Amino acid sequence: MGSQAPFRAVFDLESEEDRFFLSGAEKVSQARQVQGRQQRRRKLLVGLGIGVGSAGLVVLIIVLAYTLSRRDLAYACPRTYDASKADLVFFVVGAYDCEDMAFLRPWLERYRVAAYINGHDHDQQLIKAPDAPAHYVGSGAGSDTREGEFDDLDSEERSRDALFLSDAQLAARDPRWNATMGGVYTRTFPMRTNASASLDILFLDTNPIIYQYGSRAFASFLYGITAQDGDSVKAQLQQQLNASSASGSAWRLVVGHHPVRSYGKHCTQVGAYDCEDMAFLRPWLERYRVAAYINGHDHDQQLIKAPDDPVHYVVSGAGSDTREGEFDDLDSEERSRDALFLSDAQGFLAVVVTGGTMRLHYYTTQESGPTYTRDVKMPAW
Repeated sequence: MGSQAPFRAVFDLESEEDRFFLSGAEKVSQARQVQGRQQRRRKLLVGLGIGVGSAGLVVLIIVLAYTLSRRDLAYACPRTYDASKADLVFFVVGAYDCEDMAFLRPWLERYRVAAYINGHDHDQQLIKAPDAPAHYVGSGAGSDTREGEFDDLDSEERSRDALFLSDAQLAARDPRWNATMGGVYTRTFPMRTNASASLDILFLDTNPIIYQYGSRAFASFLYGITAQDGDSVKAQLQQQLNASSASGSAWRLVVGHHPVRSYGKHCTQVGAYDCEDMAFLRPWLERYRVAAYINGHDHDQQLIKAPDDPVHYVVSGAGSDTREGEFDDLDSEERSRDALFLSDAQGFLAVVVTGGTMRLHYYTTQESGPTYTRDVKMPAW
């Protein structure tokens, strides 16, 4: 093998060969430094770009979410709706406030809506102004109530349109307040196209029937659970169901705060007994040919109809706060058996009664028209 000349560590700057070698080394070093600076600059620019892009994306998502939350969804009546043929129209909305819902007042009159039913306020009310055809029904006394709710209400204002308030002291002052908490109230609505037919809605205070409430702190409040009698409420309900049936009313609906049937947390989670306490109603609803039982309490929307049960169970409690993922753990086989509609989105129910058909339109925030519609036939069993 040939020998290799040793690497020189000492250079002679006078030598042309050495000067050429050093010049090339310096150029290589300088090039590497320039390349390093360029790479660092590119990394910095890429990092800044990613940071700015991520921040912009977050801002875009926030703005989009805010815009969508503030948008006005123009709800529309179903194409099949004909106001001239409808006998009765009413809405069922669980938990909402007057200012946000004020837009409904002209609609209720325009579309000949007989009643607007809601919960939210923990009391019972029936309001009917002389210059407005719609009845405003408050049925939210299902659990804890607000003692003295109406004490500061101006007497002139009360006398103008308050047909029924559930405070016992006010009932004693004015005979028009003809019911108290822990009772049942029936309202009869005539059918517009058939004067001889009518629809009865029985408003039931379910609070005294939920026996587990007896151990709650609010049970001892004035006019609370301990001052009410669940068996008496049941007796009143049966008496008024008998009277409605004997009167020949074409339709009967029962409205209460607590569910008789529900796949929401108040009937499915451990320690929840609402549906067990309300189960006594199931044979009564069938015996007295009640078309539907309507309730709130669970913050969602449901329609349950079992093949072996003629009654429709309607839950409409999605007027404000809802429970996302409410039905995620529901067994698919159980859901397919009798859960016709389940939604954990905000929404409300529009009910149109025409002759022998009651059409239920479930509206949600997902679209302007009904998300689900179901026809309920007049009970004939």
